[in-house]
Amino acid sequence: MITSLIIKRLWVAAFTGSMFGLTSMDGANREKETDVLVYGSSPAGLAAAIAAAEEGAAVMLIAEGRYVGGMMAQGGLTSSDIGDGSTVGGVAREFFHRLDQHYTQTHGEKSPQVAISVVNGVRGARFEPHQAERVFENWLTATPGLTVRRELELRSVEKRDGELVAIRL
Repeated sequence: MITSLIIKRLWVAAFTGSMFGLTSMDGANREKETDVLVYGSSPAGLAAAIAAAEEGAAVMLIAEGRYVGGMMAQGGLTSSDIGDGSTVGGVAREFFHRLDQHYTQTHGEKSPQVAISVVNGVRGARFEPHQAERVFENWLTATPGLTVRRELELRSVEKRDGELVAIRL
């Protein structure tokens, strides 16, 4: 189990350019290098991690719990609040596209499941939480350069001269 990440170099604003050591419970220190460190597995954290990895960065995503996707994947939010569908792009657009593919392939193009998934012109924007979780999990697994560490809580941070140098999990 990882208990601490020692950061050698970090640009705090984007958590980029970091190299850190991983220290296990038995005190063994293992060096690990990453370009981007994302703490949090909400949809925003997943989008940041996926976008960075798809641009070629080595990314480590730290999830406090076992599951990823926050309320979208755990049953709290199943319809996206979209005002103008033409403004949805990037990782969000791809997420909805992947959900739409599932509903279209599983139920058919003209099915009620596909019809009800459309929100202001964006297909896949209304969904079942377990399908959102499946999309997130498959995407994380299939994204090269992205490592996910689960069930780790931030215990403390260490700063030197105003600069973040370590986090302990």
